[in-house]
Amino acid sequence: MPNQDERPWYERIKYERFSHGWSQSEAAEKLGIDEHTLRRWEAGQRFPNYAGAEALRDLYGKTLEELGVLTPR
Repeated sequence: MPNQDERPWYERIKYERFSHGWSQSEAAEKLGIDEHTLRRWEAGQRFPNYAGAEALRDLYGKTLEELGVLTPR
């Protein structure tokens, strides 16, 4: 199994949610976003905007780099 840094960003944020024991609904509420948005992020269908990435960072206590959600250049 790959370590956390080798996983795609969407698997990292899903892992963080699971590690906190939160449902998608609970995490979305804490992030201040719609559950559908979180579902699309965790499926890798959409990339969070800057505000969304910051919310993930604050909620999970990880850097943007650790979460893999630095905006691609």
